[in-house]
Amino acid sequence: MKCKCCHASFDEFVTESVCPICGFENIETLGEDEERVLIIADKYRDTILERIKAISIQAHKYVWNGKNGSFDAIETIELFDPKLSGKDYYCNTVYSKQKIHQVGIGMEQTIEINYSFAGSPKTAIVKLTPVQSSEPWSMSLEIDKNLRLNVMLGALCDNEDEVPPPQDRHVWAVVDLDLHA
Repeated sequence: MKCKCCHASFDEFVTESVCPICGFENIETLGEDEERVLIIADKYRDTILERIKAISIQAHKYVWNGKNGSFDAIETIELFDPKLSGKDYYCNTVYSKQKIHQVGIGMEQTIEINYSFAGSPKTAIVKLTPVQSSEPWSMSLEIDKNLRLNVMLGALCDNEDEVPPPQDRHVWAVVDLDLHA
């Protein structure tokens, strides 16, 4: 069976018709009833997107500490506006407010994504290995039509009309959000 709200495929032999990803109750329909169910699914999707709040990814500024021979964190930066909801990210690429200076080229970066769903705090972890670039990195987020969060890390395009950036300039991952309260 394929969910009419988030398009996830799930076992058609499951006795329940509730999607395990988004919780929409899918029913088999014919003809005009199909259109009504799709309208209901669209409204349900809007409700889910409104319940996704405060998507947060933080970056840290460091300064070299010659005495200790290490880097010390001096500032934490919020990369995305926490006032945005899931609706702001739905089928819309949102770029980070701050560019990120490259560290650990070719090394896997662990990114912690915090958000709330229906008031419950949630965390998702994504690991990306960015490619080398002469420009600072940027990050973008987008919730796709399948209600999955797409995370991109890499150099922005030289030409803003060039979307998305060439694959040799960025990496991305897709995250399944926990959409259960």
